[in-house]
Amino acid sequence: MVQRFRAVNASLDGVPWFRSLLTLCLAAGALPLGCSTSGGPTAAAVHEPVQSVSPARVCALDTSGPFAVASRNSSSVALLRDGAHAYAAVADEDTERLIIIDVDSKRELAHLDLVGAPGEVVATAGGSLAVTLPQASKVQVVAFDGKALQPVCDVDTPSEPAALAMTPAGERLLVTSGWGQMLTAFSSATLREEFRVPLGRDPHSVVVEDDGRRAFVSHTVGGQVSVVDLAKRTVSHVNLNLPSPAERQASQANAFVASSSGIVKAVAEAPAQMVEAFAGFSARPERIANQAFA
Repeated sequence: MVQRFRAVNASLDGVPWFRSLLTLCLAAGALPLGCSTSGGPTAAAVHEPVQSVSPARVCALDTSGPFAVASRNSSSVALLRDGAHAYAAVADEDTERLIIIDVDSKRELAHLDLVGAPGEVVATAGGSLAVTLPQASKVQVVAFDGKALQPVCDVDTPSEPAALAMTPAGERLLVTSGWGQMLTAFSSATLREEFRVPLGRDPHSVVVEDDGRRAFVSHTVGGQVSVVDLAKRTVSHVNLNLPSPAERQASQANAFVASSSGIVKAVAEAPAQMVEAFAGFSARPERIANQAFA
């Protein structure tokens, strides 16, 4: 290895930027910074994430307990209810804290300093709160018992975790990664990685249909939705860009069919690639997946 480095270094002696990059790659084990000896991208594989666990705690998500949660999908605010008490878990990027607000009194009940600036948070019935830390490329798990917050553990993810979703049965946590262009599935019981599915550019929000078969991932660029078969671990894409305003209007006039709930509209007679789904103000986000992409 040393001889090869010296030979390459000598042949590119007049290219200082290459020497610097090559030196960094070798010093870092040729894995970070996108350095590779294969000459191209590698296929996604299951990785053993690094876990940091608080003493006397098991790195897991508690999916059964006293709380009712408003959504299985993440946001900057997650809502929980325990009987007559309602709580809002707020991912505060500015203070790098997870904050619990008592909704009725509108007062802060508890807060916890995180290991990095948070992005989004999702809650479980057992009071577990999973928080994305985009700059740290981690998901941190915090326990809430109705009074206080306690750190549980954090796990590594592909670069820039963006959003989270729990599967309907609660057995998996799905994480999208923007820069990493990946959907990663973690076991709720152990927070060990189960599998990865490569996605297109800048994946963000993710929802899982009620039967748990498929996940639907939005992208901040490209005007498409990725449809991930969680059993087969395959991806198909739906293009949301209609060619022109006139064609869009015509398609809406004769090709969109309203669902029974009036929440979601899906293309019926237009080409399969022309699908547009949206939710009304009272919709559960999960219903989009069930009714628009049946």
